[in-house]
Amino acid sequence: MWAEAHGFKLLWIDTCCINKASSTELSEAINSMFAWYARATVCYAYYLHDVDDAKPAEGSSFAQSAWFTRGWTLQELIAPINVIFLSRSWTPVASKHTVAKLLQEITGIDAGVLRGPRRLQDVSVARRMGWAATRRTTRLEGRAYCLMGIFDVKMPTIYGEGAEAFIRLQEETIKRTADLSILAWGPRRDLFEVAVGYRTGIYPTPDDDMYLRQSCLLAQGPEEFAGARDVKPFPLDSLAKTFNLTMKRPQLLVSSYGVQIHLPIIEYQNFCVLAVLPCKQGHAFVALILRSQGPSPPTSVGIYSQTLVHISATSPKGTGFAARSGNPGGTSSAAFLQEYRARCALVYEPLDLERCIQRPIRESEVGWTPILQWDEIFIAYRLSHILVRFPPRPSRPSRKASMAPCKIMITSWTFSGLERANYRLLFPMSLPTFYEMTPGKQLCFIFTQVVHATNPYQYSAFAVHIAADSWRDHGARGNAYFAARGENEPQRQAAIWCMVNYCPPARYYRAHNRAMEVADWIATEWNKRRPAA
Repeated sequence: MWAEAHGFKLLWIDTCCINKASSTELSEAINSMFAWYARATVCYAYYLHDVDDAKPAEGSSFAQSAWFTRGWTLQELIAPINVIFLSRSWTPVASKHTVAKLLQEITGIDAGVLRGPRRLQDVSVARRMGWAATRRTTRLEGRAYCLMGIFDVKMPTIYGEGAEAFIRLQEETIKRTADLSILAWGPRRDLFEVAVGYRTGIYPTPDDDMYLRQSCLLAQGPEEFAGARDVKPFPLDSLAKTFNLTMKRPQLLVSSYGVQIHLPIIEYQNFCVLAVLPCKQGHAFVALILRSQGPSPPTSVGIYSQTLVHISATSPKGTGFAARSGNPGGTSSAAFLQEYRARCALVYEPLDLERCIQRPIRESEVGWTPILQWDEIFIAYRLSHILVRFPPRPSRPSRKASMAPCKIMITSWTFSGLERANYRLLFPMSLPTFYEMTPGKQLCFIFTQVVHATNPYQYSAFAVHIAADSWRDHGARGNAYFAARGENEPQRQAAIWCMVNYCPPARYYRAHNRAMEVADWIATEWNKRRPAA
């Protein structure tokens, strides 16, 4: 009735005009839906049951409507030339042209794309994926199918394939565009944080689903692109000129063994390997952190660890971090276990790659310099390519002192000696301190120079990692096996190991300031939760 009153003779409604019992018709409609919307004279976002007749504004019922949280409405908003929003009383409250700026704040979609001057193809793949990061669909496969028109992709719809649909969407998108920002998703860290905190031998376990998903080259869902909306492609010739490389194209080939790709690779002596992507986030280049899975499997992506952050509450007012406020006598202290996940490293300038060198202290390696060069690598892009390792059951220890659970004491004279050597703990702590080491627990202490040394062979920072291997329950059958051997209860013990990573003189101010901001936030939260007494 509404369309007929405005002179239209033909009306198409997705929820009414598709025979979902026919898989052929359903697949054809889903593949053609974006084009149908684009050719429509007008699109009515009709009967928004949670929107009143008030003028759309920030915080209004219009801005908080569930319509903006649905996956399928994304193409309904972008594709048509004109969209008119109707309230629950069938009153037109706005069009996408009149409230384009408000829609940009609500959805993150550029106002230029909504109004028309800016082409959809001019927006990076990562940003377009980010538009759907917070949207939901009834079926898991719908997260991929509702984006096919956004990336001009045609593919058969197979309900029941689950997350495989989003993998196929990315594979088809890669075939149609040279924009590699599609690979720049997931958590990212400053290059200095990655270099100092890098550890080898950390592999995902079966119960760590998030780490498994982030170890793949391709994302398992659009929510992974929530932090990559401002990633933009960077011209290849400019990339080659910036890093003094020969111009090459990053050819990408999807195979059952993994994705074969040519990228600029840099490898450090501590096995930290970075692959620089032709895209930038702000003023920083985005580089994938590669993790070797051995000589046979393809390389996986990302690192994972846990860092114990120490903070001191300076006063009841919660003025922040003790070391920054100049008051070393904090009234109370606390330690928080901060999860450290990184899939990408941010490189602000090419010289950072050379400055963030890690290596053991060996005279033969003092003059070693890493080289950034094009290389061909295979990267895992499916969960089946990721090497999962079960934590080994520790053997019966000969010396109890090297096994967890136990207590570790950090003495005050240890830090006094380091201070005389011009090093200071990045986060303050009360001394002496006892730490309960249990299987799976990890500690990390980062030390930085108080005053930069002029000696090129003196390190500007180093990190001390102390950890206990994870303990795994062997189940009733396994416990019965060990009981038959005279072990009445499982050995809840794990070997403790320690490793030190070094970093020679580097520009770590960005990472240091970021760490200070995190410490300020933690201190504020600690003061909020502290009892009034």
